[in-house]
Amino acid sequence: MSTEIKEMEALNQAQANYYNNKKESKNLATNIWWFMREKVMGKFRKEYNINKDVIELHKNWLGDLSEKRVLDLGCFAGNLLSFYLAGNSKEYVAIDLSDKGIQMYKNRLEKQNLLNPNVKVYTCDFLSDNFKEEKFDVIYIFSAMHHFKYFEEFLLRLKSFLKDDGCIITYDPAETYLPMYLIRRIYRPFQSDSAWEWPFSRQTYKIILKHFTAEEIQGYLGFSKWSFLFLWIPSRKLKDKLVMKLHQYDLRNAKKFNGDLYRCLHVSFKLKINPK
Repeated sequence: MSTEIKEMEALNQAQANYYNNKKESKNLATNIWWFMREKVMGKFRKEYNINKDVIELHKNWLGDLSEKRVLDLGCFAGNLLSFYLAGNSKEYVAIDLSDKGIQMYKNRLEKQNLLNPNVKVYTCDFLSDNFKEEKFDVIYIFSAMHHFKYFEEFLLRLKSFLKDDGCIITYDPAETYLPMYLIRRIYRPFQSDSAWEWPFSRQTYKIILKHFTAEEIQGYLGFSKWSFLFLWIPSRKLKDKLVMKLHQYDLRNAKKFNGDLYRCLHVSFKLKINPK
């Protein structure tokens, strides 16, 4: 096992403790950041169906799962697609570092009658030797891929658990937009979870393309992130029209490695292993 993997395992243990005790672990700066991200931007994403668009796009990328073995990596208490994956895959495995999050997810699955012999949910570090699963047709990683400091080492681990014709579907924050990069640099010294927060950069994209083909790309919150400038508009109809126009622009144009993608705050990929 490499030194980098060992260091990331230690960071993952710290991360597990953090998420098991989030209220005590987060400082004031992190709470303010979380409020802006989850409450303010979260409300915006929900109100204008951005989350719904992510779900529908990912379902389209996933295709028919009835004969697929799927890994839901870093699911915590269930992400936007976890229940869909659990209910539609031939075999579904979900893991997270947080035993508290996994217990919450199990309870939610049970309430929806989704716990069965083909659904396996447990606490585990993906980097650990304790993760002994067979290879997967699909690895789904919703807002967790950016938690790995030594990204290339993590990608090599991912490849070892993906079938040759399998795919990885991701959704993560990015800091390729210069103002966001600068904001994050100011915030980082005060951030209580900075040790495992590594939003995607242009260098990250280069590392991904070294090992995978980006079969599909979609950026979110490019021009549409400026929609808060429309809050003063008294006409809800006009405001909605302007916001959706910007969002639709992002959906049409942030689909390859270009300026439109680099100004986006979030990005999704469908990745396939590069041919040998």
